[in-house]
Formats: sequence, structure tokens, C-alpha cells
Amino acid sequence: LSNTGAEDTIWPLRMVFTLLGGGPGFRLNRVPSMVYLKDRVAWKADVLRAMAATPPTLLLPAHGDPVREGAAAHVTAVLS
Repeated sequence: LSNTGAEDTIWPLRMVFTLLGGGPGFRLNRVPSMVYLKDRVAWKADVLRAMAATPPTLLLPAHGDPVREGAAAHVTAVLS
């Protein structure tokens, strides 16, 4: 998960990320998930199950600003 802004990357990388389903805003960055996740469906189900058991109040994404309000709702929306 990342929460990047346009100011976080140079424009050529923003273009590449956009073409690959990434880009600015709070989202699942598909580039690392293509490399690191063997079973994306199982990973998403596991994350959603863990959040249902203990909803987060703060999210520190891999890149970008922390999500301080509505962390569980934001993650659920991104993964759905």
C-alpha cells in the first residue's frame, strides 16, 4: 500500500507507475505486488480478516503520508 503524491516521484516514474496501475493517492501499488505476492487473493483475504479482528486506527504505508483517519475503511476500499 502506498499513499504517494505527485511530488514524491519524478514525472517519468509517475508515467510508468500510472501505466502499471500505480500513481498518486492511497492505493495498492501493483508493481511490488507483482513481484512479492504469490497469491494476491489469499493475501487480500488475510489482510481483510486481520482488519476485521483488530481494525487499525493508523496506517503507515510503504510510501507517503500516514493515514490517520478511517484507516480500516481506506484499506477495505483499496482492496475491494
